[in-house]
Amino acid sequence: MMLAIDTCSWFKIHMLERELNISIVSTLLNRFKLFFTHELLTEFRRFFPNYLWIVEHCAVLPKRNIVFSSFLKEGFDEADASLLECASEKEYFVVSEDPKMLRYVRLGFQLLQLADLIAVLYKKKFLSKQVTKRIIKFLRTKRNITKKKYKDLKLMLRI
Repeated sequence: MMLAIDTCSWFKIHMLERELNISIVSTLLNRFKLFFTHELLTEFRRFFPNYLWIVEHCAVLPKRNIVFSSFLKEGFDEADASLLECASEKEYFVVSEDPKMLRYVRLGFQLLQLADLIAVLYKKKFLSKQVTKRIIKFLRTKRNITKKKYKDLKLMLRI
């Protein structure tokens, strides 16, 4: 399984690392095969010039152009369109906070929110219960997840 993280989710990951002093990036790099699309990489370089070292540990996938243009016509930018194209294939998962993108889960696309990725990391014992609880609570206080999702995650993870 390969995993990509959209720009907004990278912002949240860096916010978690900075404000909670939790090393999410190293956990992701050690546990998953991360990838960028060329279009996502362009955004990443612009917004995260101090984190370009991450790219050295990731694959960079070309645009496939299979359904890319149809996503552009729906109003997605090039980075999101390229990620949706990947998420339509079984071997790729994409982390996104974009509600418009997340609607494609209903169509079988491999998309999840950052909070769901945190839940996966906890279930696989890559994060402790205490760290997971702090992250989920932090995401709720920043209104990244709804009150219902917060309660559901707490119940599901027993934290």
